[in-house]
Amino acid sequence: DLGDKFAGEFLNAETIINLLEGGNFGLVHESLFGRMSHRAEWKATRLGEIYHQVAPLFEQYSLKERYAFSRADIGAPIGMSLTRENALVVALLHGNKEGRERLSNYGWGVEKQQQIVNLLDERDMKVAQGIWALFDNDLWPELKALNDRTRGKSPPKVEAESVKHGGKTYRGGYFRLKYDTNLDERAHRLDEGTAVKELLGGGLGMSAKTGQGASTERKQNVTMRPRLDLGVFSEAVAETVHDIAYREAVADTIRMLNDTRVQNTIKTAAGTPAYRALVTRVREIAAPPRNPSGFIEKTLTIARKNTIVTLMSGVNTALQNFTGFVSAASRVNPGRLTKEIALFYSPKMTERYEFAMSQSEYMRN
Repeated sequence: DLGDKFAGEFLNAETIINLLEGGNFGLVHESLFGRMSHRAEWKATRLGEIYHQVAPLFEQYSLKERYAFSRADIGAPIGMSLTRENALVVALLHGNKEGRERLSNYGWGVEKQQQIVNLLDERDMKVAQGIWALFDNDLWPELKALNDRTRGKSPPKVEAESVKHGGKTYRGGYFRLKYDTNLDERAHRLDEGTAVKELLGGGLGMSAKTGQGASTERKQNVTMRPRLDLGVFSEAVAETVHDIAYREAVADTIRMLNDTRVQNTIKTAAGTPAYRALVTRVREIAAPPRNPSGFIEKTLTIARKNTIVTLMSGVNTALQNFTGFVSAASRVNPGRLTKEIALFYSPKMTERYEFAMSQSEYMRN
């Protein structure tokens, strides 16, 4: 009836559960979304830890240097047009076999790649070393353990290739391969289709799984050119942490929602549209964090272009900014989000603050 449709279309998942429990979050909320709520807390904390781990790497640069990082051309000595950011990503990709193969799609052999690496200074190589260590020593063990639990095995680890610079030899390591789909319309459509499929939970049914790009074995014979911006780094970290945070929780919640008894109970109490709204909420959580298009993305274009400035902006953490507020604005009604922010900074701030502290371990810490 009209009431059921209203519940499904206009009430969010928390409100539907609140109605099911007579006005108090309790067993239903904890059973369906409690685990994902706890994992959201873990995700926010983990991203904060990663930010504090990598922030000192970028504090080596002055504000002027950070501004120039993705703007100033440093490639003249080797007859190329490259920014320091481009050269750093070349060095990061040069640190493993697959990366070197993909860089060859630019027409750069190992010798040319080495010339690009030589454009960097010791500070840049310290950044590269820190990023390799983050992926190989911190995130990889967590992801391997997750894959072992959920898949029974993990894809083989990307093997490092040593990188020479300034008379020193650096270990090398993993760096995510992402491709510039703006330059390839077919790839853009495939990328867009993958995102839609992930948003819908991997198909037309009720299943849902998190995006697992960091866990997928690298494809061979790829001819596209990899992106050479540090946005790849922040996206890879956000997607990997998102996967580690939610993969198991999403699977367990979907299994529960697919249980016939649970389905019938929710549909009887709140209607079929409300039940489907709950399933949609889980699908949205399963989708990988993505930068939204439209007004917000245009507003952040400059900040996103210069990842160094963004990482060191001092406005909370860049990773949390992009995967927290931005993704929230893309999934939550913008009007409602704006209203809630306004209410927080209204005379009711104390009340809103106390609510946040009581509900969130992350906020308390």
